Amino acid sequence: MNSLDLMNKVLSMEIGDRIPFCPAIYEHKGFLIGKTPSEICRDPDLLVEGLLAEYERYKPDFLTVGIDVYNVEAEALGCKIVYFDDSPDVPGVEDYPIKNLADIDKLKIPDPTKDGRMPLYLEAAKKLHEKVGHEIKIRGAITGPFSLASELMGAENFIVMTMQDPQYTVKLMEFTARVAAAFGKAFIDIGIDPIIFDSRAMPPLCSPQIFQDIVSKVYRRILIPELKKAGAKQIPLIIGGDTTPILDAIIDTDTTQILCDFEGDIELFKKKAIDHNLPMRVNVDPRLLHLGPIDKIQDFTMNILNKCWDHPGFILGTGVAAYDCPPEHIDAVRACLDKDYKNWVPTRPIFKQQRQQTEAIVIEEEPGYPEDLEPVLRELAEAIEEGEEDDVVDLVEEALNDDIPPGEIVDRAMIPAMDVIGYRFAQKQLFVPEMLISARAMSEGLKILRPLIAKTGAKPVGRVLLGTVKGDIHDIGKNLVGMMLEGAGFEILDLGVNVPVERFIAALKENDIHMIGMSALLTTTMNYMGRVIEALKDEGMRDTVKVLIGGAPINEKFCDKIDADYYADSAADGVIAAKQALADLKAMGISA
Repeated sequence: MNSLDLMNKVLSMEIGDRIPFCPAIYEHKGFLIGKTPSEICRDPDLLVEGLLAEYERYKPDFLTVGIDVYNVEAEALGCKIVYFDDSPDVPGVEDYPIKNLADIDKLKIPDPTKDGRMPLYLEAAKKLHEKVGHEIKIRGAITGPFSLASELMGAENFIVMTMQDPQYTVKLMEFTARVAAAFGKAFIDIGIDPIIFDSRAMPPLCSPQIFQDIVSKVYRRILIPELKKAGAKQIPLIIGGDTTPILDAIIDTDTTQILCDFEGDIELFKKKAIDHNLPMRVNVDPRLLHLGPIDKIQDFTMNILNKCWDHPGFILGTGVAAYDCPPEHIDAVRACLDKDYKNWVPTRPIFKQQRQQTEAIVIEEEPGYPEDLEPVLRELAEAIEEGEEDDVVDLVEEALNDDIPPGEIVDRAMIPAMDVIGYRFAQKQLFVPEMLISARAMSEGLKILRPLIAKTGAKPVGRVLLGTVKGDIHDIGKNLVGMMLEGAGFEILDLGVNVPVERFIAALKENDIHMIGMSALLTTTMNYMGRVIEALKDEGMRDTVKVLIGGAPINEKFCDKIDADYYADSAADGVIAAKQALADLKAMGISA
């Protein structure tokens, strides 16, 4: 049974002669042929070469035509993409076409046969289909409506918009759903089913309530019916991260295949998938895939196989392989398919980086406010919790008119309010949109108070240098950490995104800062953090600078590997880590 026959059976919920293997190979295609992602994503012949190299090297059971998946439709709609021809970093959106609400009316659905790089991907898909389509299933990558809306507006702005203006959110997502449908239909016209990627819609970036009330319904009303009407037989929906809280809503989209990423509840996903007659892919942790060692990669894989082998629609997958992921690590996952996974028994704990392993740094009881808190400050704290920017400004002015010192306003109302928000986020009582709205409201108050505090001669509790490392232009996590740290009394120097090591070092020296926070969203760029730390050592600065790191691909193991000092799993954890760094520096006699 070849790969095409196998996938057709498994996607029909029939047991094949083996379990399909479908690693997530995107930028890693470039590694296989000695080209950068920016080179391969702009040349159809290189893209086909990379796909064929993937097919030859890893023997996957389907191939996805995609590299920088979330950029293609976005670029055709006017997003400015930054490319990295001299490095293996993945291209990303640098500027957005939607600056205000009226801009959506200026956008038109692009023509996949003419606009941007969409024709390039169609050409590559057609060539690949002609070469190997008779023996392996080929899918064309399209961007889901939530993720495309995030690209067009900027992730932070769109995520806040989902809470503050649901009507506009629906309007924008209906447009992006039709864009995705147009691209998907173009793939269908050349005999290739689309595969939808929408990982920006995962919790905690999108609240489960918003996903259920808006996102799922846009899929069910527009995107999925349009693709089925065009002739799509299979329409997988790929949303990474722990999507357990939105699993029912994902199924309600009417997708034909779901993904249980490495953080998901495998048993629950399996039960729901069988109940709804859905194929299910389960992923190996991409951080473990990249870092190894092989024996732990195989333990993780065997655990998945042992739990899922009897689901007729089960597909073994991986998280996205980094550009320079060791090929033998991917081979190690596939090799498990030849082992006795049905009778496998773990001999040691399975590596699984979950929040429980970092939760200890978050306080166990919900913070509160001083019992003698003035009524205006209590109202101010509640306004921050609710994210009411105008009320925050008015209440700060009222508190100042009541002769409450600006430092006291911050210490007694604003910092405790953000402590409450951080605690509730850690407890999954709220999500990134609510945190952003509260942090933005707090920032509006700080704009008034900061110069007044400076006049008193009062100093911040500490200063932190922030930046997203070179090759990575994602900033939502970094921005949120910065706002949360400001709310905790820290002064922030934010270098922005795509920051090279030289800028980090120069800024530390010029500003005499002893705490640095680095962010990375991509497995491709996370290793750059280690280069910054090595530069600190070369400059003789490592002993006097505390290094905090965070981001989606980061875990405690990676933190230890590159000799960083603290790993934060969330913005709330980042504040606590910064406070610990501050205490450690003071214990060393260093003023931060």
